[in-house]
Amino acid sequence: MRGAEVLVAVCADGAGSAQHGGAGARVACHTLLAEIEKLLAGPIPLTARKKSAAVLGKTAIRRAFVHVAAELRAEAAQLGVAPRELATTLLLAVLGPDSAGFAQVGDGVIVIRDKDAYQHVFWPARGEYANTTDFATDEPLALRCTQLGAVDEVALMSDGLQVLALDYAAQAAHPPFFAGLFSEMHRAPAPDRDLAEPLHRFLGSPAVQQRTDDDVSLVLAVRDRVRS
Repeated sequence: MRGAEVLVAVCADGAGSAQHGGAGARVACHTLLAEIEKLLAGPIPLTARKKSAAVLGKTAIRRAFVHVAAELRAEAAQLGVAPRELATTLLLAVLGPDSAGFAQVGDGVIVIRDKDAYQHVFWPARGEYANTTDFATDEPLALRCTQLGAVDEVALMSDGLQVLALDYAAQAAHPPFFAGLFSEMHRAPAPDRDLAEPLHRFLGSPAVQQRTDDDVSLVLAVRDRVRS
């Protein structure tokens, strides 16, 4: 991130029990990105002018998620299926120079670096029954939203990586998992280019695949204070 630019990151995981879960995840991500971009470019001064101000207010973020739900219902109508057939979790991070906003529906996890420790923003949501969670198609929408100060490292991931990334006994992030990933991000001259293939190999490796049978989507971002 440079100057007053804002980074927007999303991650979604279509429900395995949903007929069109993959399509639901794609619609959710594309719609949420478009809605947040419109809010940031709108006439209302949403970007922070003071260090205590949020990049986007909770009300604006909730409206964006409500719009996603409406788009998922519209897509379901076009496909001739119930909205639950496009069920998907959905995670959002909006990072500005002095503040950050986070929102999440369902499981998966957002982890940030807070000083010298890695912290989860929300603990993954579990549904009423085992192996269930909340989805962006649910009514009412079980949205969690919070605002924090400046964030320099963030990871968004689907629930398939939770077994590696979280310490369930302590209900905390697992530091070695994130320290290695972010160290590589900081060292790489062009992380989006240099680390894409190594990360792809890591996520598809036996060490990962033998511990999970679920989606392993991962979004990583670091603030480059030296070159910014």
